[in-house]
Amino acid sequence: LFHGYPRADGTRAKVWTTFSDDQIDINMAGIATLVEMTDVLLEYISRGGSMIRLDAIGFLWKESGTTCLHLPQTHAIVKLWRAVIEYMRPGTQIITETNVPHAENISYFGNGSDEAHQVYQFALPPLVLHAFTAGTTETLSRWAANITPVSDTATYFNFLASHDGIGMRPSEGILTEDERSTLVRKVLDNGGRASMKPNADGSETVYELNINYLDALANGDELSQPAIVAAKGLAAHSILCSVVGVPAIYYHSFFGSSSDHAGMAASGINRRINREVLNAERLAHELASHQRRSTVFNGIKNMLSVRGRHPAFSPYGPHQVEHLDPRVFAVRRGMGTEDEILCISNVTDELVDLPTVSGVDILTDQSHQGLALPAYGYAWIR
Repeated sequence: LFHGYPRADGTRAKVWTTFSDDQIDINMAGIATLVEMTDVLLEYISRGGSMIRLDAIGFLWKESGTTCLHLPQTHAIVKLWRAVIEYMRPGTQIITETNVPHAENISYFGNGSDEAHQVYQFALPPLVLHAFTAGTTETLSRWAANITPVSDTATYFNFLASHDGIGMRPSEGILTEDERSTLVRKVLDNGGRASMKPNADGSETVYELNINYLDALANGDELSQPAIVAAKGLAAHSILCSVVGVPAIYYHSFFGSSSDHAGMAASGINRRINREVLNAERLAHELASHQRRSTVFNGIKNMLSVRGRHPAFSPYGPHQVEHLDPRVFAVRRGMGTEDEILCISNVTDELVDLPTVSGVDILTDQSHQGLALPAYGYAWIR
C-alpha cells in the first residue's frame, strides 16, 4: 500500500499508493489540493470535455480506522464538483467509475440530482457473460427488472468491455460462487487470465477476468469459428444498446478484435490482453475483408444508428423486462408510446420461436407475424 520516493533533500518519503507505485494518491484534505484538482477538472471542461470520468473515485478520501472507501467526504466532493460543473458548463456529464458491488456502485447517484450524472453499470458485463455461458437469461432478466430510471438528469453508463478486465466484484450476491467459478474456468480455457484480490484472512477472491470480451463469450470450440463469435458479440451488444442508460462501446469490441496474447506476455500485465495497439492502415483493410471484424463493426454501427433515431431509447426512459423464454433476453422501451420497441436477444445456439411477437424489426425493416430467432439472433420489434 505504501512506497518510498526521494525528496529534494535526499531523504525518502513514504507515500500512499492504492493501486501501484506509479500512481500516487492525493491528499484531498488540504484546501489547496482540492482547489488544484477542481482546476484540473475545469481545464478539461474549458477544452471541450463533455463527459468526464472520475476514475476509481471511491478511494478518494483517506481516514484512519475506516476502509477508506466511499467515505462521506468522497461523496461531498462529487457533489461539489457537480455543483461547480453545472454552474460553469451545464450539460457536462460527471461519470463515476467504482468497480464494487452494485449497491455501493449506485450510491454515487446521491439523491439522483446532486452527484454523478452517470454511473458505470459494472454488473452488466459479468451478467451478460453468464447468460451466454449458461444458456439462460433468468439471472440477467431478474436483475435487469430491478434497474429503474434514476432521474431526469442521471442514468447508467452501460458497457460490456473496457481497457480493464471484466469486473467480478459487482456479481457478488447476484451470481452464485459456482457460477462465478464457471466464468473463471471458461475465460482461462479461452486463453484469458483471472486477476485475484487478496483477502484479510489470506484467501483470494477473483477481482476481474482479463480477456477480449468477444473471446470471453465463446463456448467450447466456438473461438475458432469467427461467424459464431461475431453473432454472439452482436447479440450481447444488442442487450447493451437496449437497456436503460447510455451504451458505451469499447473500441476493440467495435472493431471485432481478439485477445492480444503477445502483448500480455511481453508486458507481464494481464490487462494488456485487451489493449492491443492497432495499425490504422491494416485495420481499415480488415474492417472491409475480415469476417469477424467486418460483421461486428457493421452490426454495432447499425445498432447505434437505428438507436439514435428512436425516442424510445432515451437514456432516462424506463425499460420493462419481458419473460418470453429463458433463452432470450427481452426488454421493452418506450412503453405506451407510438415508438414502443421490444428488443430481444437469443443467448443460445438454438432456434427460439416466439409466436406472439409481431411487428417490424427496425434493424432490418423486415416484418414479422411471429418471430423465429436463430442461434444468437437478435431483433428490435416496433
